[in-house]
Amino acid sequence: MTRPLAKTRIKEVHPEFEALTEWFHKCNTNPGPPGAPVEVTGLELKDGLKLLGGFTNKDIAAMLKYMDPDGDCDLTIPEFETGERAKRASLDEDEHTRNESREMATDGYIHY
Repeated sequence: MTRPLAKTRIKEVHPEFEALTEWFHKCNTNPGPPGAPVEVTGLELKDGLKLLGGFTNKDIAAMLKYMDPDGDCDLTIPEFETGERAKRASLDEDEHTRNESREMATDGYIHY
């Protein structure tokens, strides 16, 4: 079963949000000065994802692996979106591998 991506889930739970920035502002408990980039900590992101529902702790840990590659625990919107794309690519690759394995198992040949 494929878990929803966070961006998709945000749109489902908060259809009133016109931009991802609005959800980041909602999660951000300690905003910087006006004009500063919107950032959330890893903990703020975890709390925000838990409030959205539909994500296990394992899902959230996997997302953070992709979303915070530099490990600084401060996530910007570009990091979030890049992480979402990397996670989707990984899920698609896993699905492709599973499909190939099923094909090989059914007829004994490797399909390219």
